[in-house]
Amino acid sequence: MNNQAAKLKDYMENKDIKNFDDIGKDDKSKQSRIIAVASGKGGVGKSTLTVNLALALRDLKKDVFLIDSDIGMANIDVLLGLNTKYDLNHVLKGICTLKEAVETGPYGLNVLSGISGIDNVLNISNDNIKHLLKGVTEIEKNYDVILLDTGAGASQSVINFTTAADEILIVLTPEPTSIMDSYSLIKLLSSSHYRGKLHLVVNRVDSKKEADSIIDRFITTARKYLDLDIDLLGTIPDNKLIAKSIKKQNPVFKLYPESEVNDQFLKLAGNLIGQELDLPSRGIKSFFYKLIGQIAPGR
Repeated sequence: MNNQAAKLKDYMENKDIKNFDDIGKDDKSKQSRIIAVASGKGGVGKSTLTVNLALALRDLKKDVFLIDSDIGMANIDVLLGLNTKYDLNHVLKGICTLKEAVETGPYGLNVLSGISGIDNVLNISNDNIKHLLKGVTEIEKNYDVILLDTGAGASQSVINFTTAADEILIVLTPEPTSIMDSYSLIKLLSSSHYRGKLHLVVNRVDSKKEADSIIDRFITTARKYLDLDIDLLGTIPDNKLIAKSIKKQNPVFKLYPESEVNDQFLKLAGNLIGQELDLPSRGIKSFFYKLIGQIAPGR
């Protein structure tokens, strides 16, 4: 058993789940980064962003494991067109191990599907989460990054999953409700004494000016009133190609490889791993993909 797994085993036998964010913070033998992707409200494109970010990380030669930890409203399997034997519910209940539940999806992306439409698991127990996290320590040496696509909002399950991660990536959109709900989420994280890294991605932006205004206000307010430092990873434009890819159950990162939105996902991935990318000019191909993105379906 490696040091990280041994530490977790000892922790689970003696501590409470509320302090899971302490696990591994000072353990230099840790093999992978566990990053929870969260949002203050639903409908901001969090899961779509997570899938495409995972594929961008793989494009940068990183081994990635994607866990859909949304309880009741999971959709990673739908976005990837997957039919899986096991899902998160089987792991939480101990029906199978996390390693047994890993499914190799499209483009070699390893995935654990989430739970959809089951009301009686909305408030999963501490023992359930402990079982899942124990499984993570057993397989983390195989991955550079483990992404947890959490549920939207700030339910107890979301807080448990996010505070168990080394880092949290907050996804918001320019809508006032998204900004306020995301602030409420990080306020709860602050009150839970979360000490991991916080990242920010602004999704569905119409212009750089709009994005810059949101970013400046959000990061400044979090620092001033919550004493939290948030790292900006980047922005993703409001692009019709993303909507088309969702309908086709095929990630935009693979369906439209020459589109400019792909460059944004690569930049996010590069910023996340500290890798500066020299992306090529898209030229005439970029023009045509822009044109496609402006044409409404059915015209």
